[in-house]
Amino acid sequence: MSCYKLILFYVQAAKVAHASAPKKNALSIPDQIKLLRHSARQRNPDFELVILTSRETDLAGLEFDYDRINCEIDSRALMRERNRVQLQYVEAHADEKIPFVFLDTDILLNIDPRLLFHEHYDIGLTWRANDDMPINGGVVLVSNRNPEASKTFYRSLYGNQIEDPLELAHWFGEQRSMAKIIGLAPEQLERTPSIEKEGVVYRFFPCDTHNHTPRYLGVFGRKKILSPALFHFKGSTARFMREFWIYHLDDNANRIAFRLLRLMALRMRWRLQRIVEKATR
Repeated sequence: MSCYKLILFYVQAAKVAHASAPKKNALSIPDQIKLLRHSARQRNPDFELVILTSRETDLAGLEFDYDRINCEIDSRALMRERNRVQLQYVEAHADEKIPFVFLDTDILLNIDPRLLFHEHYDIGLTWRANDDMPINGGVVLVSNRNPEASKTFYRSLYGNQIEDPLELAHWFGEQRSMAKIIGLAPEQLERTPSIEKEGVVYRFFPCDTHNHTPRYLGVFGRKKILSPALFHFKGSTARFMREFWIYHLDDNANRIAFRLLRLMALRMRWRLQRIVEKATR
């Protein structure tokens, strides 16, 4: 039996209504999954990868073992649908009492996830300084030490969104539902490492340490930026997820060669900028 389950949700963008255009130079979702899996295996290879998806989604590029679970997905309400199929999975498997790590695909692990479950809690969430949506939905830690608590949380998470209009159900409804469940503002979360509500013990981790989005690649400041347990490459930062992995986290990477290539690329860019500046004078 594995130490934990790493559970992802991915529905192919072409099959999703209102899907946003991919960010420039960003990795494809399958490539993100490959990197995420690689980072997890580097810290602890004893886990089971589960992908909640649709029958139409193409996962042919993932050439390793994983548990594929096909679901019927209403593409008009993507985040609500994610929570619905997560709830179905929790209700079916929480009684196994194996910890679940629910992650977005654009995340890299910098810690053995077993260490995240040493404390006594049911649901681990990450918070940030956002008054409307203080809880980020990209990282949810489910200990399953009390399977009924796991089910209670996901029933509330999904249930709060049932009446949401489609624009909320498609994207922000999940995080608004989390805020409603917890009922604490960021300044309160900063002072409250854990609470118990309706029989569920919640543990709150700062995004700075457990769901951190690096704002730059940081080729020359590795020690300064390597403390977070999880790195989350949201938005425009997705463009350097692979480079960040190579330079900062991959134990087998040739970082000297990577630094030289980076310097060469910067030098070429500076030269091109000078050429353009001279041509426009």
